[in-house]
Amino acid sequence: TERKRVEVSRSAREERRRFLNDLDDALRSSSAAPDAMLAAARLLGEQLQASRCAYADVDTDADNDRFVIRSDWSAPGVASSSGTYSLDLFGPRAAADMRQGRTLVVRDVPGELGPGEGREMFQSIGIDAIICCPLVKNGRLAAMMAVHQQSARNWQPEDIALVETVVERC
Repeated sequence: TERKRVEVSRSAREERRRFLNDLDDALRSSSAAPDAMLAAARLLGEQLQASRCAYADVDTDADNDRFVIRSDWSAPGVASSSGTYSLDLFGPRAAADMRQGRTLVVRDVPGELGPGEGREMFQSIGIDAIICCPLVKNGRLAAMMAVHQQSARNWQPEDIALVETVVERC
């Protein structure tokens, strides 16, 4: 049992190392920032077998409320979430976490969020579970990367850590 646990752990570390090497290669070979972010979103979405992965820029002229998803990676059959959104429509928990630089983790949108707490907005774009990691610069929310799931998902600590690592590298 112990030997099997060690083998699984070693295999997981090696898989993560390969993923991060692929990410670094994709970031280095991208000719423009939007291309790099789309490549990172694709790799992360595929690695986590997510429904969608998006990168958003925050409009600093809109008091850290409006953000824009210019392009995203979506699994086959999943609609894009590209568009302009108001952060506050995603509820007080999401807005506070993003503005304070905390990773938002919701495993079951309808189970965790009530009416007026962002549930309606998340579900309107097909999100029933999410990891959203903010990028704060000079004390202001500058960007976000989010992994979406169309059904409830029990995000594991290693999933959350991977999203945070990708955001740091981007």
